[in-house]
Amino acid sequence: MSALPTRSKPKLKSSQKTNKQITQNFNLKELETYDIIPAKYFKNCERLLKNLQVLRDELGAPVIIHSGYRDEQINIEVGGVSESQHLKGKAADISCPGFTSYELYCMVALLINEGRMTNGGLGLYNNFLHYDIRGYHATWNYSTKYNVKRMKQGDKDYYIRQKS
Repeated sequence: MSALPTRSKPKLKSSQKTNKQITQNFNLKELETYDIIPAKYFKNCERLLKNLQVLRDELGAPVIIHSGYRDEQINIEVGGVSESQHLKGKAADISCPGFTSYELYCMVALLINEGRMTNGGLGLYNNFLHYDIRGYHATWNYSTKYNVKRMKQGDKDYYIRQKS
């Protein structure tokens, strides 16, 4: 993953985080990198983690959350958009050992199409995938690593790897 900008807030210590197991493999504290999640966003976070559990079960490998809930200050510092789903506890930037971000993108798109994961945003980056549960289809590609092109299928668009 590329270096992130220096933040004004230190990362939270484990003892400061919300210790609530949501699924077999995910705890609410995994979404708390710099800030405690406000109680009003717990349901969003629980839905997000349940979706990530579906992905983990399908891959048979751990899903690592690099960024989950963000307050406005942290969101600005990392260059997040003003209406970021991270601000509502509805988004996670993820990776998985043994899988590229493009492979994760393809798997999540498939699971969404099968109705096994919630429709939402998929952002392709060089070393991670952004996934959110906004409830409607959105995709973007900020990767410089993958030679992909945007394809339309009905009312949805996807990034398909091009042959070199």
